[in-house]
Parts: sequence; structure tokens; C-alpha cells
Amino acid sequence: MKKKLQMMILVTTLSSMGLMGEELVVNPGFEPAADDKTGELRAWGKIPAPYRLLPRGGRNGTAALYFERKEPGSQDRLLQEVKVKPGLKYKYHCWIKIEDIAGSKTDGASAGFLYFDKNGRKIGSHARPGVKGSKRNGKWLCHAGTTRPVPAGTVKAFFGPFVHDGLTGKAWFDDLMVQPVDEKPVDVLLSSAYRNGAVDGHVTFIALLNLLTNDTPIASLRGTFSYCDSEGRQREVAADSIAFDEARLTVDVKSLKPGEQDVEFRLVRKDDMRSLGSVTLKFTRFDTLPKRHVHIDPYGRTIVNGKPFFPLGVFAGKVSGEKLETLADSPFNCVMSYEHLSRDEIDALYGKGIYTIYNLCNAWVGDKTNPTIRTKADEEHWIRSKVASLKDHPGLLAWYTNDEKPSSMRDQLIARRNLLERLDPGHPTWSVLFQVLEMRSYFPTVDVIGSDPYPVPMYDLNTGFNYAKMTRDGTCGMRAFWQVPQIFDWAIYGEDHGSTAPPTLFEMRSLAWQSIVGGANGLVFFSFGRLYNKINGHSFETRWPDVKYMGEEIRRYIPAMLSVEKTPVVSTPNPYVPVRTWRHEGKTYLLVVNAQKDKKRFDGAIAVEGGISKVDTGFGPAPTKADSALLHVSLAPYEPAMYILD
Repeated sequence: MKKKLQMMILVTTLSSMGLMGEELVVNPGFEPAADDKTGELRAWGKIPAPYRLLPRGGRNGTAALYFERKEPGSQDRLLQEVKVKPGLKYKYHCWIKIEDIAGSKTDGASAGFLYFDKNGRKIGSHARPGVKGSKRNGKWLCHAGTTRPVPAGTVKAFFGPFVHDGLTGKAWFDDLMVQPVDEKPVDVLLSSAYRNGAVDGHVTFIALLNLLTNDTPIASLRGTFSYCDSEGRQREVAADSIAFDEARLTVDVKSLKPGEQDVEFRLVRKDDMRSLGSVTLKFTRFDTLPKRHVHIDPYGRTIVNGKPFFPLGVFAGKVSGEKLETLADSPFNCVMSYEHLSRDEIDALYGKGIYTIYNLCNAWVGDKTNPTIRTKADEEHWIRSKVASLKDHPGLLAWYTNDEKPSSMRDQLIARRNLLERLDPGHPTWSVLFQVLEMRSYFPTVDVIGSDPYPVPMYDLNTGFNYAKMTRDGTCGMRAFWQVPQIFDWAIYGEDHGSTAPPTLFEMRSLAWQSIVGGANGLVFFSFGRLYNKINGHSFETRWPDVKYMGEEIRRYIPAMLSVEKTPVVSTPNPYVPVRTWRHEGKTYLLVVNAQKDKKRFDGAIAVEGGISKVDTGFGPAPTKADSALLHVSLAPYEPAMYILD
């Protein structure tokens, strides 16, 4: 109790000094004990079974909320109303300890929010994947996160700890926290042009905003962009659009002053012209693009030595000897090795036609996989030495800079991207994240973005399309997009994931084409190295033929997928049966995937502008019917199909 009291005094002192945000949870440590007569806990109310209070079960001998269940079932949650504002984000944490939490498709022990409108209707929720796994048994862990903006229309919000339905085992909860995130109304200014430079075409400037729509109506604000035009005159132009999270302006690059200049965005209140903030961006109008070994073009394509390139690769460890020969005899053209490859090893890969994405993602103080880095100075020295020694290698494709680092590192990640742009203008940086709900936070940190949907067997297979869509939307379609679909078996990480078989050929193909139909311009599968783990009755020899078959199918369509010819407008009646089209050598390639959840079949018609005279089937079921403007298809759950139209 003494430690608990000392902590309460410290928190009170920090709050009075303005060093902590407003704490929204009352009685975060479940003190004092529940009232013997009513069974209610202060600020929390009655504790629903199978939860109960353990007076000395907490982290420091204080109280804890305790969960124990021997048979799977569902249960109510212990929730507390917290005062939140629509549009704001909130950081939160909950200390959690588990013991033998188990169940099919385990989600674990967590904490999260529920949001309700004025009619009492649930309009949203937020929770991170829970604490789970036998390796975490008996350890107090701080389960923390940051919410998305609270949904508009929220009038009541509740927060609390919970164990997902259907699980058995034990869990302890203690010391919860919810605080508003202090964000500036005007955050950062970005552009659609690769590394903020272009010769011609159109460029979109986008200012990321953090506005409370209830407190600051959009109609009461004025957003302007300032720049120097092609005649050398300073211009101030109203934003094309303003929303609570962004303001945009699209201009012709030729209308801008040649050379480098500062573009500024400013946000003011219309009534008194009081500034809410401003931000600038250095943009360059080039006469000709600088010579780069690898860059990203306005269509999001990867350009290598002046030619369009579709990264079709794998994650791996060391790739040498027999493994190198195996990979060379495959459709894959690049590799991201977690090893810090030597120049000779990159030579060997390049000699087989395989590009290297070089691993810089563990160049941080505290990363146990890179013990040579002990200080901040070590970080930069290590980065500089690697880049200096490899940036001129013809087999280098990109720098891998972020493997699922938290959004709390945003400023560090921006600084790292900027450093690499200065050190090596000739290669892009690539980041891969599972935090698809926070993609907007990562937008300023990347040249190329990706996410890693690994749903088999825990989640619905349409996670592939959902991740792709959220990744694309979260970066406003303004970043090149190399996705990381699943080919490994979760069983190699232990029984907690409930895997009894690896992804099937159908599942791997579906995830790959879901990624592409969702906007991906490259695929780097996870992982070649993990295929060598013998698990669930499978080995590399049984898995690799399927992975190769999938890769060959994708490679067959790369020439079409790299084409930027104008395509006819194609529409589908269901947003979860998405389509994507390309025009190549006089033919239209139409990709469609049934990405509906819950294993729903799709029988419907796809409308094609300009009509259809002839249809060939590249893969998938043949159309059930094709008339002058409609392509009728019947797709099994999660089934992809490619149609070639004349």
C-alpha cells in the first residue's frame, strides 16, 4: 500500500505541474474493496461473473480485477463511463497478467472502449489484440495503445478490461489509465510527388489536421496554401477541400516556380482570422528528374534503372548455397533478409537476378537483435556506414526501415526517413506495419508502405483486402504500396495460435490477389525462411511447389499490371467484391475478388464502360454470362478471377 500511495502522490504532483494529461479513469487500481452489501466497486459498479475482486492480487500487493474460467463461454464486461470528445485520440494502458489463457482463435486479455450515440446505439469500439501465449504466463505486462479519433456522434463512451469470449484460464488486471492525446490542429504537410519533386503532371498537397468537429465546425475555418507560381508571383489559394483530418490542394506542376520552394498551409478562424497553425514543405519543380537507381513514379510503380518493376519477393534469413539456387529457380525477384547481408552476399543474389531490400529496421537503441548499437550516436553511425558501403550496389532495391515499430516513435521514424533521403537519394525506404488502424500516423514516415495480413487460421480470410484498403486509405493513395501476405504456418510460433495446418494454395492465392485488387504495386511474402520449419505434417518440399505456383501466376500478369494505359470504368454492386483493371496491348485485364466475410458466395454482374465484345478467362471460373455492358460472374468465398476483355 505504501508504494501505491507514493505512486498516487507522484501522479498528483505531475498533474498539478502540467506534466501529465487529464486522467479519465476513476479508481484505476480497483480500490477500495467492493461494498459487502451491494457488491459494487467504486466508480465501476457491480462486478459481473466470472470476474471478481482480489484484494491483494495486484502488482504491488494491492487490489486487482481477477478473471477465471474453466469452461469456454461468454461474459459481460466491467466498464466505466469515461468523458471523451469526438475527434480526439486517447492513449491508454492496463497492466495485465495471465495464466493459461486458451481457446480456439485466441485473442487474449485486453482493455478497450465502446462508443454509443444519443439513441444508445453502439457506433464504434477500439481494442488492441490481447495478451496471450504461454511465454507470457505469470508476468505483469503493460498493455498500451492509442485510439483512433473518437467517432463523430459519440455521446457516451465506456472503457474497461476484459477477456475475450470463448476463452478459459486466468487473468489479473490492475492500474488502468486513459488520457487525451495532445495533438496540434495542424500537423504536417505532405505531397503526392515522390520525395516532393516532379517535372510535370499534377501534384496534390495534403495537410494532416487534428480538428474537433463538434468544437470547431469545418465551416468556420479557412485553409489556404501559399506558393510561388511560374511567373515568380507569391500566391495564396484556398484549399480544394477541408475535413476534420486533412486539407487538400491539387495544382499543375508547371504552374509552380522552377526549382525548390517552400509551400505553406495555414489554417485560421474566419470570424477573427486567429491562426490555428501553419506548416511548410519544401517542394522542387525539376526540369528533368534527378538520376536515381530506384524511384517511385506518379502511378506508384517502382522504377529500376528507368524501367517499371513489380517487386515479387520473399522475406528470409540467409540465402546462400542450395537456398540461393532454389530461390533463383523461382518467379521471385527480390528478397528482404533479416540478416545484415555483406556486399558479397548481395552480389550473389544479384547474380541470380534477385534484388535485395536491405534490413535497417533494427538500428535502434535497445533492439536486442543489434547489440552493437548502445547509444543514439551509434544508431546514426551504423546507418551511415551501411548506406555508404552499399548505396552504389546495382542489386540494392530499397532500405527496410520499420518492422512494426509503434506510432509513438513517429518523430524518430520521420527523422530516420529524412536521414536516409539525404544519405541515399537513389533508393526508397520501405515500412511494414500491422497497425493498419493507425496508418495516418505513419504517413509522413515512409516512401513505400506495406502491411502484413496473416489471418490463417485465426481470422476471416478477407483480412487480406481489409488490410490493403486500410493501408491505401490511410496514406491517401499517395504512397507506393508493397504488401506482405502470409505463406507461413502460425504453428511455428506455438500452439497459442490454434493452427493445425498451413495456408492452402487457395488461401495464399486469395490473400495475394486481395492485396493487388486493394492497390498493392508489389508483394513480398512472409516468409521463405519459415517454409523450412517442419510443422503440422508439412515440410519445405511439400509447401514450396504451391508457393512457386502462386508466384508464377502473379508473374504472368506483371506486364499488364505495370501498364498505365487508360482503362474503361468498371463498377461492382458490392464494395467487398472489389475490381481493378489494367489496359495492355489492346486488351483490358479485369481482376475481381470475392472479399466478402463469413464465406459468402457472390453471384452478380460487373458493369464495364464501353461494352464487351469478347471475354477470355485468365484464371478463376468462366463468366456465367457476358452481354453488351455486363459481366456476370459466380465466385466462391474469397475466390479471385482474372478476365481479359476485348
